[in-house]
Amino acid sequence: MELQAIRYAAMISAMTFSKAVDVYRRYLERNNSTDDAETALLQFLNWDVANEDTFGRDVRIVLVSAEFPRRSRHRFLWLNEHALDIRCVRLRPYALEARVCWTCSR
Repeated sequence: MELQAIRYAAMISAMTFSKAVDVYRRYLERNNSTDDAETALLQFLNWDVANEDTFGRDVRIVLVSAEFPRRSRHRFLWLNEHALDIRCVRLRPYALEARVCWTCSR
């Protein structure tokens, strides 16, 4: 799973803001949304104007699973020590009356 996440992060790190707007615009069109892709991305990034120079440079990886193998933890620590922001979040479902609830831990 971590290799796939790293491939996605590498893909995003090479993506321009303009390309991200284009991809998101197509997604919105397929889902019959009238939202403006560029405006939505600027709001999400908390930017007033697009900045092609810094877009894609601050890539973070968040892996979510019910369990992480012990051998993977060492790889995640090594990646963090070498300046790749990778985090693991453990989600565990449990039943509470007729509902499913989740516990979340890092």
